[in-house]
Amino acid sequence: MYGILLVDKPKGMTSNRVVTAVKRRFGVKVGHAGTLDPLATGVLPLLVGEATKIASHLLHDRKVYETVMHLGVVTDTLDAEGQVTDRRPVPELTAGDMKSVLDRFVGDSEQIPPAFSAIKIDGRRAYSLARSGREVAIPSRKVTVYSMELRAMDLPRVTVRMEVSGGTYVRALVRDIGQALGCGAHVEELRRLVHGPFRVERAWKMGDIMNMDPESFAGALRPMFAAFPDVPKMIIDRFTAWTLLTGRTAEETKISEDDHMVVLLGDNGHELGLGTIGKSGLKPLKIFGKFIQEYVEDRRKENVQ
Repeated sequence: MYGILLVDKPKGMTSNRVVTAVKRRFGVKVGHAGTLDPLATGVLPLLVGEATKIASHLLHDRKVYETVMHLGVVTDTLDAEGQVTDRRPVPELTAGDMKSVLDRFVGDSEQIPPAFSAIKIDGRRAYSLARSGREVAIPSRKVTVYSMELRAMDLPRVTVRMEVSGGTYVRALVRDIGQALGCGAHVEELRRLVHGPFRVERAWKMGDIMNMDPESFAGALRPMFAAFPDVPKMIIDRFTAWTLLTGRTAEETKISEDDHMVVLLGDNGHELGLGTIGKSGLKPLKIFGKFIQEYVEDRRKENVQ
């Protein structure tokens, strides 16, 4: 059993709890492709079985969120679950004023992640240090905001839909917007609508997943390479597959183009892994060893017969 399961994560549940619940229910290896805060809801891709090997390639996908910002109230966690640290009056704002401020955040910028985050500082999670009362200094990171759309405004609450690069913290973005407005702000609600090629409309509710039998669960899994709709597919024979499995470059497949990623398939349509192909040939990137061994053995038997 392997593939991608799209979950509509419920509010109040950590991403790790979702992973653990599915793992225990179906007895399979499970990982996720990008944490959602406990406060947040929305699409959370779970990687099942061999699909856990492609997790690192999904972390940097673009994402679309819709958030309700509460202006005038600042919390230590930057969301509604934290302790209030400051209250300030909210200025009189028109929709035009709000849009003008939001537009200033579109584009590339350096963002300082929240102190209450899973980023590691000297081997410890930042949130662990923050909870112990220690000062947490987190280096800034480059993020990109592709769009900001004002969806509703009923002060002190403002609803915004945004498309951002992987690694962007919406809580930190809302913090910075609040500072730009001069009144501070925190995230009151947050929903992830899109993660790369995956949309929340296609995601399963946790209750429905927990009520599935193993056959239904297997049927709910999407192919691993649904995560790479724009990556070219390449069918390889058993000899090339074995070369990649042993970590070598298949030089006979070299092309004149610069290196680019390809999805590797057997001639039976089975997913075999990810590779890069270019002037030096085809190189292994993420290889599904068990699948390649089965593919090679099946083709060998056919030739013998």
